Amino acid sequence: MKNQLPQRKQLRLNKYDYSKTGAYFVTMCVVDRHCILGRIHVGVDALGDPPSKQNHTVELSSIGKSVEVQLHRFSQYYDNIKINRYIVMPNHIHMILIVSNGSPRASTPTIDNKNQTLADKTVPRFVSTLKRFIHKECGFTIFQRSYNDRIIRNEDELNFYRRYIQDNPIRWKYDKYN
Repeated sequence: MKNQLPQRKQLRLNKYDYSKTGAYFVTMCVVDRHCILGRIHVGVDALGDPPSKQNHTVELSSIGKSVEVQLHRFSQYYDNIKINRYIVMPNHIHMILIVSNGSPRASTPTIDNKNQTLADKTVPRFVSTLKRFIHKECGFTIFQRSYNDRIIRNEDELNFYRRYIQDNPIRWKYDKYN
């Protein structure tokens, strides 16, 4: 009898159209949550006062910097999916993707030697292809196979996730990914 692999949990909403116009909050975690993308730096202000939001920063490692370069580069390949906000944390990335009715550029690059293009306009394809580009650039697998996403349903949620991204470094010691 052949060993059965455990069934993977379905993370995407069943029958949801992820090419639909809207906003999506996406989190991609590093394999085994190793802090290879950088570290949180907590500075003090000029008077030596306790840390505030302004002096919590993410100091990116060389790998983190490569990831950030790929985020900027990759978002140019799509007319219909844009990275609205993002933050590279020590062991994960949060980003807000905005999907519009555009279409991919005619000169989309191919991936590896498979002649696959970036023609699929869905959020899952965007994220998996982004990860593949990052892994290829860095020379090894950085991110877990799966990722978390949340469909942002209104302006209040969009503003909540924008603040969440902005304030993420100050909450690092309480973060579930830490």
